[in-house]
Amino acid sequence: MSTPVGRRGNLLLITLLLAISILLEQFFIAPIFPWLGNFGSIRPMIVFLDIPLELPAIDLVPASILFALFYQIAPSAGLSREHPSISSGARVWKALTGWWTLLVLLLAGGGCFHLAQDYLPRSVSNGIDSFGIRADLTLPYPSGGLIHLHGSVVMLLTTALGVFVLNRRTATPIEQPQPAEARAAIPVYWIINLTEQQIEVYSNPSADTEASDYLNRHDYRATDSIPVMVEGREIGQLPVSDLLP
Repeated sequence: MSTPVGRRGNLLLITLLLAISILLEQFFIAPIFPWLGNFGSIRPMIVFLDIPLELPAIDLVPASILFALFYQIAPSAGLSREHPSISSGARVWKALTGWWTLLVLLLAGGGCFHLAQDYLPRSVSNGIDSFGIRADLTLPYPSGGLIHLHGSVVMLLTTALGVFVLNRRTATPIEQPQPAEARAAIPVYWIINLTEQQIEVYSNPSADTEASDYLNRHDYRATDSIPVMVEGREIGQLPVSDLLP
């Protein structure tokens, strides 16, 4: 059994899958089934010097379904072989919730600006809305109302936060090769994981020479203390914060 020591982002792949899903739905599926837009849609716009550039509309339900299907086929298939302990459904659900979180944060940025703009000087309000992202939100049937969301800079920042969340939700675990320490039957060894800001303590090496791994792992965060054991007896505690930079 390999040990995850970090996570590798798949933002480029996720962006490509989302783009394919949105374009396929807009240009091939929506013309045939126009009623799919009744579930609600978002039309984002890139704004530069107060000039909006409209992007393809995102019909929320069909675009999300297509993204889930493509994600299941593309990265999830490979992960099933590399990480069989992580179910395919769980991976797709994490990707979908990351995508929905991005959309919610995009809309939340426009909502926050709407609430605050009456309290801002006009020059500040116009400056905030002159660069970034805007969006038109079409409410689901039967309302069908159209809401114009402004606050380009604020929406850009909340969208960036949503992209960060999506990247974290779809990141791939990075596996550590089977340690030589386990093959050598070293009873305990530590890894200082600077990426996660923790110390990993491995103990009880497997007797199976083919598996060559440790049966026990305990992660200690910066606020924890690690018990120091000698011949099975605890002789003291070592604060993790003393070992992390």
